[in-house]
Amino acid sequence: RCHSTMSPEAVNQRKLDRINETHSCTPGNCALLVIDMQHGFLDEGASLEVPKGRDLIPNIKRLIEVCRATGIPVIFTEFVYADNVPCLRGDPFGPQHLSSAAGEDAGYGPQPGNCLIGPNPGTGTNSAATIPALGPLPGELVVQAHTYDKFYGTHLDLSLRAQDIK
Repeated sequence: RCHSTMSPEAVNQRKLDRINETHSCTPGNCALLVIDMQHGFLDEGASLEVPKGRDLIPNIKRLIEVCRATGIPVIFTEFVYADNVPCLRGDPFGPQHLSSAAGEDAGYGPQPGNCLIGPNPGTGTNSAATIPALGPLPGELVVQAHTYDKFYGTHLDLSLRAQDIK
């Protein structure tokens, strides 16, 4: 049918039907991706703190629980920084990720070395790790990426394709 003869309501309903048909969330063809819910973005005072991100934690936790209960894979991503892996998160593009000497104020709050792999020398917290409230279970995939694009240079695409997740 020609869209011009359809009412606006019918056009909208047709769009919604198509979206539901092609984007249904059913076990076997989907996964939940929990993106960068890490100490480095959620801890109070972190140099890249996103305070409103903490408001999402209860809803994400419930969604994770539902997916686990229904057999939908839960996959976690973590933005990570390592001094020996060059990426655009180093000086001068992202100095908040760089290590600083003990007691040195890097100018990015009390937690320098944001998302640096391993325990932060100043706090002991691994800011690159997913927060415990949402933490992955043994066997759940955790994709660490040195860029914000979680497909670039990682095995995320291969993992999704291997599970026939579309």
